[in-house]
Amino acid sequence: MPKITITKEEGNHTQKRELLPPGDYEFVIESHEFGLTQKEEDKVTFQLKEVNSGNFVWCLLMFRDDMVWKLKSLIKAVSGVDDGKEVDVNDELCKNMYGNKVWANVSIDTYNDKRRNQIKRFYSEKPSNSDDDTFE
Repeated sequence: MPKITITKEEGNHTQKRELLPPGDYEFVIESHEFGLTQKEEDKVTFQLKEVNSGNFVWCLLMFRDDMVWKLKSLIKAVSGVDDGKEVDVNDELCKNMYGNKVWANVSIDTYNDKRRNQIKRFYSEKPSNSDDDTFE
């Protein structure tokens, strides 16, 4: 069997996963993975890297009628697809998103006593910093 030697530098490639304060951030799409939820529903999980801090946020998107809006907003924000156009969400589409930047609103969610960032919504363009604007 082949052997390798692990050095200190090589063993330190962990993904930075500190909590981002709630707010709007610019992310780069790094990767995706298709799968099934515990209820056997189709899902796709995107790994996003925040541009300034390098923190990673994972965004689980489901294909349920009540949840597909978030996946649609990501696709529209990245690709500019027009309303009403049918899109096949597959590996090719998702891989074509890699390296693209997207703005998103981040909140902090608590699940099983663990705090994590959650993407609340994606934006087609950079959100305004005006005090008059409110984002829900």
